[in-house]
Amino acid sequence: MRRYWYVPAAVLLVLLVAAFLVGWLQLALPPDACGVIYTRTRGFDPEVVRPRGFTWRWQRLLPKALVLYQFDLPPRLAELPVSGSLASGAVYASLVPERPDFSYELHVAVRYRVRPEALPRLADRDGLRPEGLADWYRTADADLVRQVTEAALDSAAADATGVAADLVARLPGRVPDLELLDIAPTVIRMPDRELYERLRTSYLAAFAARESALAAAAGRLAVLEAAALIDEQRHERSIAMLDRYGELLDRHPALIQFLFLTTSGKLTADDLRTLDLLGHIPPLE
Repeated sequence: MRRYWYVPAAVLLVLLVAAFLVGWLQLALPPDACGVIYTRTRGFDPEVVRPRGFTWRWQRLLPKALVLYQFDLPPRLAELPVSGSLASGAVYASLVPERPDFSYELHVAVRYRVRPEALPRLADRDGLRPEGLADWYRTADADLVRQVTEAALDSAAADATGVAADLVARLPGRVPDLELLDIAPTVIRMPDRELYERLRTSYLAAFAARESALAAAAGRLAVLEAAALIDEQRHERSIAMLDRYGELLDRHPALIQFLFLTTSGKLTADDLRTLDLLGHIPPLE
């Protein structure tokens, strides 16, 4: 039996080789893919698994202890048309007879892919999975359009060539989760930012002056309205008093004769005793 010792040794060697191959993660990845490791004990591994090199995990030997998410990362080409106008550009342009055009238009072709180093963080923080990568790229396209617009408008270059150069230099820093392999911008039209800022300043100054004038006019109008209200209230009180006197005369017609005699200046004390009106006049409230 001793001469058959090599049989269990060979079986053990096969098992060791099989375990080695199963735990070697690069064997599961095609050339254009990267892997993200998730283990039940530690969660997402911060290190991405590239298709080249050697990464071995013993958890791979246990069922469901390790999941290797395979992200296929071929380069992606995005054609990004960017156009628009500076905020309130038409309003500011109306201040001068030339009516300058403050619109912009450019086209940027970008060849890119998600940055492999960002995959573990995106998988952990944003829940990115291989099957959702296409949707993530569509969101990335929209973010690229926004970043291209901001970078172009922030450029201090005086011509289209300078703006294009600024885009190539600054765009990678604006999208840290993307690996930009190639950037080809074509600047068709850019606004005159210096003229825009001057007209904007002039417009805001005129608006502030008009607003101050309106506030002063509103103050004067408030004073006039208050005076008119006082006059109206005084008039209403006079009308109310006349109404009360009218009601009093309606109830006591003899008062009319009394008032006539008092205003004529010929009323004597004997006349007042003869009229005997004072006892019939109710007190005014």
